[in-house]
Formats: sequence, C-alpha cells, structure tokens
Amino acid sequence: FQGVFGWTAALVVAVPLTNAYGFLCLSAWYVTGGSPVDRAGALRVAVSAVASASLSSAVWLLIARMWLGLIGSFARWADVPASFRLAAPTLFGFGFLLYLLAMAASYLAAAFNVSRDAERRGLELQVLAREAELRALRAQIDPHFLFNSLQSISALTTVEPAAARRMCLLLADFLRETLAL
Repeated sequence: FQGVFGWTAALVVAVPLTNAYGFLCLSAWYVTGGSPVDRAGALRVAVSAVASASLSSAVWLLIARMWLGLIGSFARWADVPASFRLAAPTLFGFGFLLYLLAMAASYLAAAFNVSRDAERRGLELQVLAREAELRALRAQIDPHFLFNSLQSISALTTVEPAAARRMCLLLADFLRETLAL
C-alpha cells in the first residue's frame, strides 16, 4: 500500500514472511499461559504483552532482513533490500498488532477452556448429587421393605405356616439376587 514493492516483489516477500510470523505468533500461547489474567495482575499481563509483541516483531524484522538479503542476491530483485528500510516501520507495527491479536485469541481460548471445565465439573457434581440421592433413597427403602416383609411373614406364621415358610424362601432369594446386582 505504500508503493514500496511491486505486486510480484510483494508476493515474494510477503508469503514467506507471513508464514514465518505465523509460527512466531504461536509463542503467544506460551506467553499467555505464563501470565494468566486471573492469577497475574493487569500490569504484569500488559508488560508481558508489550514485551513479547516487541520481541516477536523484532525477530520478524530480523527474519525479513535475512530473507530480503537472500532475495537481493538475485539480479532481478536487487532493489528489494533497499526498499526494506521504508517498509520496516510498517512491518514492525503490523507485527506488533498481530502478536497482540494472537495473545488475545490465546486468552480467549483459555477462557473458553476454563468455562468448559467449570461446566463439566458442574455436570459431574450434579451426577454425583443424584447418585448420592439415589443411594440415600435406596438406604431408606431397603430397611423399610425388609421390615414390612418380616411383619408379613410374622402374620402368616399363625395363619398359614407353609405360606410363611415359602415367603421366607422367596425373600431370601430376592435378597440374594439384589446383592448380586
């Protein structure tokens, strides 16, 4: 846009440098992991963001200078390295802003992960609470069922002893099956 490079030269310069800076911006994930917003103060986050963006942009300019030096060794592209001085401030500014954008995306991804983990833990706690509730209900029902069964057997012993004996056997089988389950 500044008219420093023609379209062909701009593509030869921009495509490799863009790929190189894409890999440099991956380091934003480590910087944001080292100074998380919830644990580090705002000043520490701001200082680490500015320092890492400046360092990343400076490394990018160094890579650009080496790349343009390599391109300048070809007779057709001899004027490209001389034009680098005009484009360097723009490259540094874009690099700085892109790195800050990569850091913002990393912080956003970390916030989504924290939110997803909190939601997962909440669901796990709900499941555990329901299981505890079912165990409590089962603990209340089992003795109640057993006492009612024994009372029925006791009432049958005086009226029909054979039926009481059969009911005892059925209750024992039922309890065995319940324990097996």
